Amino acid sequence: MSDIKNYKEHWERTDDIASGGQGTTIKAISTQDRETISAVKILNKQNDAERRARMQRETVALSTLSHSGLPKVLDNNTEFWKDPDYKLFIATEFIPGDTLSNFDFSNFTLIEKAKFIINISEVINYCHQRGVVHRDIKPDNIIIKNNSISEPVILDFGISFNFNDIDDDNLTPDEQHLGNRFLILPEQKVGEVGKRDFRTDTTCIVGLFYFILTTQLPTIIIDEYNQNPHQRKSAKDIIDTFPKHQKDIINNIFDVGFNQLIDKRWQTVQSLIDQLEFLINAEPVLLNTEKEKIKHIKNKSSTQAVDESKSLMALLKEVDRYCNEAAIEVIQDLGNDWNYRQSGNLSSGLNYSNLFNIFNKYQQKLTTSTMIVAIFTGNELLIKLVETNDKLEVFRQPILSDINWLQFKENLKSHYINVIAGQF
Repeated sequence: MSDIKNYKEHWERTDDIASGGQGTTIKAISTQDRETISAVKILNKQNDAERRARMQRETVALSTLSHSGLPKVLDNNTEFWKDPDYKLFIATEFIPGDTLSNFDFSNFTLIEKAKFIINISEVINYCHQRGVVHRDIKPDNIIIKNNSISEPVILDFGISFNFNDIDDDNLTPDEQHLGNRFLILPEQKVGEVGKRDFRTDTTCIVGLFYFILTTQLPTIIIDEYNQNPHQRKSAKDIIDTFPKHQKDIINNIFDVGFNQLIDKRWQTVQSLIDQLEFLINAEPVLLNTEKEKIKHIKNKSSTQAVDESKSLMALLKEVDRYCNEAAIEVIQDLGNDWNYRQSGNLSSGLNYSNLFNIFNKYQQKLTTSTMIVAIFTGNELLIKLVETNDKLEVFRQPILSDINWLQFKENLKSHYINVIAGQF
């Protein structure tokens, strides 16, 4: 730790490295010994209290962790994060090499790529065992030291969470989206509470494996065509080039790793490491008889991922059913002068949206238009109503428990009656 007010008192800039939302990173040489080289990260928004607190968090996380896959802290002044006179910075050892974003894996074998992901996983597993969730794992935040895939280094703990830090509770409010455009996870969206879960790091490591296999960004777990990243044609064509005994394991890693429900994904980094080692040691399995081949076809056409997708679609059909029942019961209570119509239906990508209009046949001004939106978060079904620019959450319940549909219907009916009553 240093009590200097500006990095320039100890460090001399020699080159630019990167600039992001949190800070600008430069390559610098020590003005004290003229030999030590560091990567100095300078906070961009020095007057932003939240960002100052985040830089202090990053310093604490890196200072309390000691692993060859993490940069060492050489200097910082973030202890004074509450004092605006200090221009916050953190200097870590300079790691020579390319980021994963810029590294060319085209000449590496599948086994070498799997071992590389294991190396990254072991660093993150070390962090998890000490209560630290990284929460921003992406290619830009991984340096391949000396361009050797046996030496990945994980950078940027700026939005990490430390379960050992009792003051670490209020830097990511529920209304703030967390994560990055590399892989947007449902549990990290605005309004969700699963923003401090170790399993999100594990899922992002799965995303890294996908990235180095396909050179594509996974981006989202389920796209508008209801496909996981590895099911999209361009990625599938690449995965299909591997021998069958390897392809099956790769697809299983992604089937589980990209599950919409966080409770169904790889639950620990170690469980993912085990699967990668299984892939490394896999040997071909021959299908000799017609019976064996038929059994194999049936197994592949009825996978766990397919069954779970069907189950989620069935839940959305129940949402649609009870939305209609709520509207019907409201107009029955109001009398023959009332009716309803809807426009929309189950949408692709395991989401539901439908516009319901309840109206008086003879007094058109007496009407309510409500957009009902249902989505799956990390492990819950969330249903919101959209009235103009306002969003009202009317129902949230864990998917793996028995869902109280009658309560949802009553909540929806109550909403309709209140809105209509307000027009009289």
